[in-house]
Amino acid sequence: GTRTRRLERGCSYIINWDILTYWQDALAEHGFECIIGDEAQAIGNPETKRALAFRHLAAVIPECIVMSGTPARSRPAQFWTMVSCVEPQMFPTYKAYLWRYTRPTATQWGIQFNGARNVRELHAKLVSVMLRRTKEDVMKDLPPKILDVVPLEADAGALAEYESEESSIADLQGIEARERLANLTRTAYMVKEKALLNWVRCFMEGEEKLLLFAWHRDVVDRLCEELAEFKPAKIYGGVALQQREREKERFMGDPECRLMVCNIQSGGTGIDGFQNVCCNVAFAEFAETSTDMEQAEDRLHRGGQERPVSVYYLIASGTIDEDMAEALDEKKKVLASVLDGKQASDLDLIANIAARRGLRL
Repeated sequence: GTRTRRLERGCSYIINWDILTYWQDALAEHGFECIIGDEAQAIGNPETKRALAFRHLAAVIPECIVMSGTPARSRPAQFWTMVSCVEPQMFPTYKAYLWRYTRPTATQWGIQFNGARNVRELHAKLVSVMLRRTKEDVMKDLPPKILDVVPLEADAGALAEYESEESSIADLQGIEARERLANLTRTAYMVKEKALLNWVRCFMEGEEKLLLFAWHRDVVDRLCEELAEFKPAKIYGGVALQQREREKERFMGDPECRLMVCNIQSGGTGIDGFQNVCCNVAFAEFAETSTDMEQAEDRLHRGGQERPVSVYYLIASGTIDEDMAEALDEKKKVLASVLDGKQASDLDLIANIAARRGLRL
């Protein structure tokens, strides 16, 4: 909760990121010996209240550990907060870090720090404070993950509307161009909805369960309504924790519930157990970073999975879906470049697609 109380000495405490700011002063005064930040990508933006609170606590508590399977969702800029908590003197100022390890670009709204550079140097510095373990290191017997891109036939009427919307973006720049480009993914869903529903129904003729992801909340609702005959479970933002658990348990324990529809952001992290009952995941829409996609896929491709995992990208031919699938398939890898010392490109899919189309964001 948000109301503080007296904490007992000699105990360890677990707190949610969302209420950290309310407890900041009480935790700082308690005399803890160590602070651990799990899923520390939550403080990737150093200007958020939770990041400021955690940095303050890391400064007054003697030992600090941060843990994450995805420490940077899209670019090296998101590493700084975590490193500054563990080793404050390595990169003393955020601005100097950005100028050294990102690609600053002047826009009419000021300097934007995207992209990646000097990644080998950054990796060489990080290895002194970082313990890196890949899935291949720790789960050598994990079955393979197989990607299948499924092109779907476009609905003629919806495609005409899509093409009209797409053509209107050509003369836009900046934030408006980015927003309109991102909105195209929503329109692209309508182009393929009929074919996508047919694909799901064909899949459900078998015996397997299916985990189906979408990006927009209203698309999650539409999928559940259109596929009501399969009694789908549903998880998206705003669902109460108790209801979320009931939906999860229904998908895992009810043999009649063979379909789970999730929002990528809400259902793509923090859920374990699906791998025990399912080995098939499909995407009706795509996230804006490959990291979000990988995390969603790994609800199934994780410890305890005994069968190969099939990942289906359901794309509408002739739309932005094809760009998204291509961008996801390119060598990923800001994350790999910084963590493993490999060269890479930016992971922001919308920025990637904008560059292909000659748009400046």
